[in-house]
Amino acid sequence: MTGTEVKNKVERYINTTCDEDLILDAIEDAINWLGSMGYIIDTVLLEGVEADEFYELPSDLIKVLKVEKPDDKEYYYDYLIDGDLIRFADDGKYRIFAQKNPSMISAIGDELNMHPMLENCIVTYAKGFIKVTIDDSSQDGHRLLQKFEKDSLKAYLTLKRNQKTPANFSVIRHA
Repeated sequence: MTGTEVKNKVERYINTTCDEDLILDAIEDAINWLGSMGYIIDTVLLEGVEADEFYELPSDLIKVLKVEKPDDKEYYYDYLIDGDLIRFADDGKYRIFAQKNPSMISAIGDELNMHPMLENCIVTYAKGFIKVTIDDSSQDGHRLLQKFEKDSLKAYLTLKRNQKTPANFSVIRHA
């Protein structure tokens, strides 16, 4: 979804035209909030890693959630994080799952580059932002801003739930 598509949806909702800079402000506010809450998850692939060497993580990563050895198809736990550096005990290739700050858009035509569920949340925020900007006592605007927070959490939990590994179950048999 692009900023232009967000603008079109907001304009249809409020039934008036909106300034592009105001829409960009709304999108940036929403993206900042999603990033500060850690709702954006991304992966980083490191190949040709040598054991006991530090590698710099991208500056937009907030927190490493887990590490996987894709060749072995298993999670890897023998790593150390020191600030924005990571070191592994073994050579190989690693996929890092991490919370990250989302990238901002600089122009209204730019792509948001996030999951569609979160893009829809940004549309909800932009609708509320514009309504409150027009009339700061707008109940609908404040309702939409609250809906944005609830829907963002719901989307994050849904996406997170889809990434969990299967749980281990104990089977108890009675003779």
